[in-house]
Amino acid sequence: LVLTAEMPFEELLDKMTVEYAKEIVIDYGIDRGKTLGKLALERPQGVEYHASKAKNNLIRAGAQHLLDQAKKSA
Repeated sequence: LVLTAEMPFEELLDKMTVEYAKEIVIDYGIDRGKTLGKLALERPQGVEYHASKAKNNLIRAGAQHLLDQAKKSA
């Protein structure tokens, strides 16, 4: 599976898997260097932030996918 930040958000969200999303590394801000999976465990509200505010489509789609999956599981 090859996903890039240059791909459209909707396409990324459609192709995203939980496993892939958890391994995406955040490359900016206070969460720089953390994976979305680690952030979800340490500071779940951070995932919500990146789902709505990230300029990088890959990070935004990964965060949104994790939120969507969490809602399905709840």
